[in-house]
Amino acid sequence: MQSTFDQLGDLVTKVTDIAETKVEIFKLRAAQKISLTLSSIITMMAIVFIGGLVMVVISIGMAFLIGPLMGNISYGFFAVGGFYVLAGFILYLFRKKILSGPLSNLIIDKLVQ
Repeated sequence: MQSTFDQLGDLVTKVTDIAETKVEIFKLRAAQKISLTLSSIITMMAIVFIGGLVMVVISIGMAFLIGPLMGNISYGFFAVGGFYVLAGFILYLFRKKILSGPLSNLIIDKLVQ
């Protein structure tokens, strides 16, 4: 039969092993959440980049389409630019509701999952 000190030593060893295992599990979960969040952010950045390129091409096409109707091609570019100034101003006014809130919620959701 084991002595009390041997049993206590075994108990301390088991508790230490459990604590180390829990720390490893925590590290692995944190790494998983960070990697999921970063991959989501990188994916979003790629989509925004491609969407931006598409918007540039469409804007140039719209300027060339509208310009002759207004009498000068440069007027088409001014009209498209004015549209973007107006859209940017509206986006600035509602930035917390449109951008900040949903973006922070997305990041928090990815970290909490």
